[in-house]
Amino acid sequence: MKEGSEVVAHYTVTGTEKTAVEVDKVGKGGYRVVEGTVTKVGEGGKTITVKAADGTEQTFEVAVTGPKLLLSTPQKELRRAPK
Repeated sequence: MKEGSEVVAHYTVTGTEKTAVEVDKVGKGGYRVVEGTVTKVGEGGKTITVKAADGTEQTFEVAVTGPKLLLSTPQKELRRAPK
């Protein structure tokens, strides 16, 4: 990693102090984001469906790799740090 690298920083906040718990380097395309409400969790938690504010729904496959939860469709990938 070097100055100017594109990253995703996962952090916690305690009072006014922010502490990075993980920093992931990403490619120039970065990650895509879907904001919405989880409307369905598939059998065994293997898929989730997210409904966006515009009413569209997207279903993601869920894969747990180590401490990370990866949500993916053929076009998108979302990641989040564990709580």
